[in-house]
Amino acid sequence: MIKLKTSEFLSIFLSLFAIILSILINFGLTQYVTNTVGAEAYGFVALSKSFVSYANIFMIALNAYTTRFLTISYMKAEKQNFNKYFSTVFIADLIVGSVLLLAGCVLSFR
Repeated sequence: MIKLKTSEFLSIFLSLFAIILSILINFGLTQYVTNTVGAEAYGFVALSKSFVSYANIFMIALNAYTTRFLTISYMKAEKQNFNKYFSTVFIADLIVGSVLLLAGCVLSFR
């Protein structure tokens, strides 16, 4: 039998919780949108999910690409390069998230 560390168990539990929460939100959101605005408006929900999926793919690619450089800097004990890469990707994530949040707010009010 495989023994899991506490951090591994917590990671698996939180991943499952996120999946279940996502499913519940999708079911609730679908009923809410179709009852409140109408079935025609559900197309906008699907469109927004597509935009979120594309943004998610972009963010995963950006972070995975940066992880390579972070790992190399960490293994070579180049603390200055590590901090530079980390702060750069952190700022890039903040900028992309802010742009997406602003665009989402503008589009949702229209």
